[in-house]
Amino acid sequence: MGLLKEFDLFIFDWDGTIIRLYTHVRLYGRLIGSIVKREQEVSFYDHDFEPPEETASKENYIVSSILNFFVEHFSKPHLNKYAIETLERLRHEGKKIGILTNGSKDRVVKKIKKAGIEEYFDIVVSTKDLHAAKPNPAGLKVIIKALNVHSERCIYVGDKTSDILTAKYAKVRSCGIADGFDSYKRLESVKPDYIFKSMEGFYKAL
Repeated sequence: MGLLKEFDLFIFDWDGTIIRLYTHVRLYGRLIGSIVKREQEVSFYDHDFEPPEETASKENYIVSSILNFFVEHFSKPHLNKYAIETLERLRHEGKKIGILTNGSKDRVVKKIKKAGIEEYFDIVVSTKDLHAAKPNPAGLKVIIKALNVHSERCIYVGDKTSDILTAKYAKVRSCGIADGFDSYKRLESVKPDYIFKSMEGFYKAL
């Protein structure tokens, strides 16, 4: 597949993508997602559709706040299998690497430092600081501009349908990793450019 040849900037979601989620956390997240109406998923099949730039819906803030609290207080995060190998390979090949998360930036930065992987990331952006929860594309646009990379040379990798839609709205390619919050079937329903059952599959596709 040769993803290294296709892209210069690899942006990752944090919880469920770089960080492995325990089963109870994944199930809790899926329950929250099924309860809250995800209006942004209804009509993306119109490729000219443009989401509002100002803010994402109130529902997205509620979901992200609940999940952020739950992950921070009721889960002991560990790096996903093949996360380190993936980051090392990307850095070795001179690729730029970013994080875009709906979670608290302070929490994510602390976990990055604790894991000893801060050297791999060029930028970490939280949608909370921008008041633009995913799938609002503002966070991706900030990262792309800050790292001075053309959008067609960028890919966003995440474990939720909102990650895939964020990439589509930002006009960048998307990749679903189906061992986080959302299932393979749910991720597939929003038509990511690439989809893998785990980070191992993504790593092997580099």
